[in-house]
Amino acid sequence: MSRTSLLSRLFRALAIGIAASTVACSSAPKTTSAPTPTSPPAMAYETFDAVWETVDTQHFDATHNGVDWKAIRARYRPKVADVRTDEDLRELLEAMIAELGQSHFGVIPGRIANPGSPVAESHVASDPAPTGTAASVAAVRDRGDGGDLGILFRLVDAKILTVAPSAGGAADRAGVRAGWELIEVDGRALGLDMPSAGELKDAEANMMLRFTAQGMAANAASTAPGESVRLAFIDERGSRREVTLVAESFGGEIVKFGNLPPLETHVTERSIATAELLSAGIDVAALKDAKVGYISFNIWMVAAAEGIELAIDRHRGDDGLVLDLRGNPGGLGGMAMGIAGHFLDRDDSLGRMTARDGSIEFRINPRRVTSDGRIVEPFAGPLAILIDPLTASTSEIFTAGLQELGRAFVVGQTSAGAALPAIAVSLPNGDVLLYAMADFVTPKGNRIEGHGVVPDLPVTLSRKNLERESDPVLAAALRWIVEQRSALHPPST
Repeated sequence: MSRTSLLSRLFRALAIGIAASTVACSSAPKTTSAPTPTSPPAMAYETFDAVWETVDTQHFDATHNGVDWKAIRARYRPKVADVRTDEDLRELLEAMIAELGQSHFGVIPGRIANPGSPVAESHVASDPAPTGTAASVAAVRDRGDGGDLGILFRLVDAKILTVAPSAGGAADRAGVRAGWELIEVDGRALGLDMPSAGELKDAEANMMLRFTAQGMAANAASTAPGESVRLAFIDERGSRREVTLVAESFGGEIVKFGNLPPLETHVTERSIATAELLSAGIDVAALKDAKVGYISFNIWMVAAAEGIELAIDRHRGDDGLVLDLRGNPGGLGGMAMGIAGHFLDRDDSLGRMTARDGSIEFRINPRRVTSDGRIVEPFAGPLAILIDPLTASTSEIFTAGLQELGRAFVVGQTSAGAALPAIAVSLPNGDVLLYAMADFVTPKGNRIEGHGVVPDLPVTLSRKNLERESDPVLAAALRWIVEQRSALHPPST
């Protein structure tokens, strides 16, 4: 398999694979029998030209990351004559932009980005449901909008394992436990048809491989709220277990931002339970009345801002706070400055975004007044941020900035390494082009792109530690917070 075709698969998943977990997707388009096309679909050449010209004129690097972009056009444009469907065209375009070797470049099908739009609907007949790589996973993922099953799925040692069943959630009520291997969804055996890391030599491609595989694993059992899904597992004793779960609603708000697909935003907050502290091996008796808050949100959108602020306010007096950004693929980059202001009382920089026509500093905006007018101070206690290979874009910018400023302790696995600010524009055939319009460096001048955020405390998931602690990453973060509290408040003698 050529490097270009591999990168095409990887970057395409970056554009639409992770979004599928939050997109309110319509069901797969109906297919109808029709004569085999003998020419390219409508607007194929216009769409190709629009993609090439946009990258040519808008890429933040005038050298196109060292790629001869005019030579790329000469090589790829004649191939438009051979495409017969919008999917064929999409694959050609993705192969072309994959030559750049960077994240945040991809083509999102119009049926996903703008479901129901006249242009997207007019191309359905020429845009069949996905096939090929991980078709069994994609088929399940595309059928719904990602309701809450009360459990996470992650790729661990080439197996899809369960992580952190939510207490009282659908999976927990059905008896599903952390560390179980997911092998079937509605009777369909799962298989991740991904190239091995050895097939890719450069660091950026390897990061994308990990990002893509994790995204497929995370979305493997995605189903819409109210719908049931039959799952088959191999439990900790090697026995087969089958359960039927009904997906619940996250209760979030569906928002539409520009040409990106519809997205559901939701914020979760709670106080860490005694059982979680005990699972982490923490001496609860010695903690007395210590309180630790937990906050997570699924995407950086304005609709989530109020919920995040309220969650932080509820835990403002806690002894420590866990901010869980695992699985968070990013969103509006500008939000990072405001959210960071809940945790830092000075207007330091989270980093710098540089485009062709200038640069913008991401200055932190300290939050000293709540939305209802109360005067407060930013949360000053120990802050642990949880990340994993699906932590991307704005989540990486936020995490790396607070880490380098010494304000956050980062726990988990290295993030996606996909941190280029991007924009999405409509194409003549109804699809949407996502392209990076700027570069980004951290406060210390480091690039996250292709490298990711490296945790202060790496935690590798394994079946053994999942079975023992349910959520080893959270457990490690809790132990760190308790250590910080003990250092600040040593026991009296």
